[in-house]
Amino acid sequence: MAEYGINIDYLQNTIKSEEKNEKNTYKKSEKYSSKLVEYNFFIQNELEISKKINEHDVNINYDGSHRFLIIQKHDFIKICEANSQLLEKMNIQLDNHKKLILLKYKKEIETMKPLIDAFFCHSFINNNPSHIFWDLIRINEDLFDDLLYLQQKKIYFFDLSCKNLVFNGEFSIYFTNFEKCFIKKNFNILNNEFNTSRNELLELQNYYVSNNNLQTIAKYVEIEKYVDKFIQIMQNVDYFGNKHFDLYFSKQLIKHRNFHIVFQNLDVIIDSYLNELYFLQFFSDKFKKDIKLKWKIQIKTNIEQNMSFLNISTEKVSWKLYLFLLLERKTDLTWEIFSLNSLFINITYYMLKIFDIQDKTSVVHRYFKYLFTNMDINSCSFCNNNNQVNIKKCRNNYNKFRDTFEKLKDFNDFLGFYCLSHVTIEMQEELYDFLLKNIEYF
Repeated sequence: MAEYGINIDYLQNTIKSEEKNEKNTYKKSEKYSSKLVEYNFFIQNELEISKKINEHDVNINYDGSHRFLIIQKHDFIKICEANSQLLEKMNIQLDNHKKLILLKYKKEIETMKPLIDAFFCHSFINNNPSHIFWDLIRINEDLFDDLLYLQQKKIYFFDLSCKNLVFNGEFSIYFTNFEKCFIKKNFNILNNEFNTSRNELLELQNYYVSNNNLQTIAKYVEIEKYVDKFIQIMQNVDYFGNKHFDLYFSKQLIKHRNFHIVFQNLDVIIDSYLNELYFLQFFSDKFKKDIKLKWKIQIKTNIEQNMSFLNISTEKVSWKLYLFLLLERKTDLTWEIFSLNSLFINITYYMLKIFDIQDKTSVVHRYFKYLFTNMDINSCSFCNNNNQVNIKKCRNNYNKFRDTFEKLKDFNDFLGFYCLSHVTIEMQEELYDFLLKNIEYF
């Protein structure tokens, strides 16, 4: 006879074995957890992001800024003063030109667990399997608030994924790994005065294609540094199975450094991107074919409209100019919302499969539908972004979904609540193993 409930020993042993395999560079101190690393571009970027998050702003009403595992303090260390054995373990060559930096984080970072573990460690130990879904909903809502805070701070989280979300002993979710984040600046190149923006666009285009031989204009030099920073970040982003098309397209522009070549291969690039989207693997072949065709048309149409707006031939348009305009016209958190919904779609869809949820009117099916219908895959429009799903629209739709909850049906009727009371230990272990092994793809 199959057992029901949760195999606690199994989960604890799995978690311990995962922790043992991880390389831990943190050292315990009384107040902070410290990490000694070599100072580089990404550490510098993480320091800037941490400072930005910590800055007090009287215009922002938010009490969750503590849910970001950012650098609290840092100290530079001369490499000649460092322990040679420690440097050897860190694979750092003795070189007086290199800098070491001691990063200090909140002490509780030592005990943080991956987001996936939060559902299992908490939900099943409480002997109430239905909590796994309500935890999912609560976490989703907290992440909305946290993203809204980052938006107000003008911070883009390009690498939003399951591996960058962890939880503590109180089951609060934290953002971590901020080295690939990006601070938004407004240059007002694309403004409401069409003639003004047209002139600036042409000047910026000339600045790029003339190899900076024009008279140096401070504003354009600043734009150049801004775009170069984005390029350096994107060059170190490798996985796009949970990311928005704009980021994938940017990666192709950076790779080829030629807009015309990328534009000529647009069909192939879109197909490659859609085939890489992880959450689509769970859908039927017919649905995938239909949705890919629809999305492909939408993406191509928007990019062609962008080119029409620029009124510059694809042979001549600068790839850096296009990257800059993507950043300039990025709708608030469109890219982050796509990644966030992709993450929760993966988890929810596999719950539907493992738990055999047949009722299409169930709250879980409604949640899945909400996630999918709030994923805007289309490229940013240079002339009009009003139709894209941003964080505010998505949050409003989320509130509508929450308003559909029926307390008697969705909360109290446990026996009729999508068969969770009949899920065996083996099924729970299968779900846990799947999520843990595929965390990189979420």
